[in-house]
Amino acid sequence: MNHKLLELRALAEAALARSTASQGLTTEDVHALSAALGALTVNDLPALPTLEPAPPTGWREVPLFVGAGVHASLFVVPARAALPLHDHPEMTVFLRTMVGRLRIRSFDWASDVGPGLAREIANVETTPDAPPCVLLPERGNLHAIESASEGDSVFLDLFAPYYDDALRPCTCYREIAAFEDERQGERLVRLVAAPELDPEHGSEHRSEHHEPPQSA
Repeated sequence: MNHKLLELRALAEAALARSTASQGLTTEDVHALSAALGALTVNDLPALPTLEPAPPTGWREVPLFVGAGVHASLFVVPARAALPLHDHPEMTVFLRTMVGRLRIRSFDWASDVGPGLAREIANVETTPDAPPCVLLPERGNLHAIESASEGDSVFLDLFAPYYDDALRPCTCYREIAAFEDERQGERLVRLVAAPELDPEHGSEHRSEHHEPPQSA
């Protein structure tokens, strides 16, 4: 493994060891991991797979390392392909575009307004020149990713901690409506769980986990 990836893994494992379930990673550790991820270049990555023929998902995941509670992968996404809107419960996620251009839409649950509602907090295009995107447990926890390049795009995802089917299951969602909330004066979207969009586990695997957060 490239020495920069080894250093990234060591940093992530140490940061997770210092974290707590209630607070997650510290601000200092988030900054340190963002800097280490931002220092990577495509030359530090393993050989990338071809997407011909295109995989059933429309993208391909290349695992980089799995450590003590941390997980890093490369995702190779062809032009106009997209990863569905999905969540990262109680997780901090670092996303760095390594090749091409990606459009990333991030959402927060609007549980203060009502169940199943979310507000879009970011809709950006990223390139290898951009700093890593950081999704926090309480900020930008849902996101969808689409390739905006003419060719393949590649991004690196670093999770701390990783998904857990019992404690931190991944749920995919579908947008079914958008409307203006007159009380708050903002645009909201209604989301419903879409287990059929999860290529790894399918609808029968996580059916008990698909209810979005309820309002307090």
